[in-house]
Amino acid sequence: MSGTVLSQAIPVLLAPVLSRLFDPEEFGVFALFFGVSAVLSVLATCRYEIAILLPEEDLEAVAITKLTLGLSAVISVILLAMSFPAQSFLAQVQGASGLAVWLPWLPFHVFMLTSYNGLNYWLNRRSEYSRMARNRVIRAVATAAITVAVGAAWPKQGGLVIGLIAGQVIGTLAFAAFTWKEHGAMFKQAKRELIGRMARRYNKFPKFSLPADGINVLTVQMPVFLMTKFLGEAVVGQYNQTQRVLA
Repeated sequence: MSGTVLSQAIPVLLAPVLSRLFDPEEFGVFALFFGVSAVLSVLATCRYEIAILLPEEDLEAVAITKLTLGLSAVISVILLAMSFPAQSFLAQVQGASGLAVWLPWLPFHVFMLTSYNGLNYWLNRRSEYSRMARNRVIRAVATAAITVAVGAAWPKQGGLVIGLIAGQVIGTLAFAAFTWKEHGAMFKQAKRELIGRMARRYNKFPKFSLPADGINVLTVQMPVFLMTKFLGEAVVGQYNQTQRVLA
């Protein structure tokens, strides 16, 4: 069984266990957290990560990778600053109060997710397919193990969200460690001037890909947002449980 198939099979195999550990409301909070993260992760990088595959020179691709990580870091800090005043407001919004507790963690997860995606594009360019597959398994196993452990030890304490964040951190750090070990010297060579030049050369990605992909991911997550508003977290949780198995 390939790493990709195994990483996709783990959530499906774990679904009966998770349904016993977590109630539908917790799945609803998880779905909302994941949905908002998905939308913000598209915005955070301006879709420059897609351009990592395009340059002929690896050093230029490294510069785009660093640009992606830098943009994500800046946007995540801005989101963190916005999360605290938004937290009290969100706590009053019908159906979304469960997300308010996790709002300060949202920017951190967005940064980890976008960093993972950026490094994934870089390793894809370098044809590190076995490493990419192994890392998907590492992330899936870590997410599953931490989710079950937290859910069993501390019921109703957000184990699904904690597992998602922790698994993403582990997967991203594994990617970062491998990338730095194998390609760290090249990353040191990509200076600010080259990064700026790559940002200008590939500025069509934020101009055209960002709006299109932003609308696309927003459309995919719209059922979660609308059901949260009008039907509540429990219904969203049931929808999410079904979606996790069918996806």
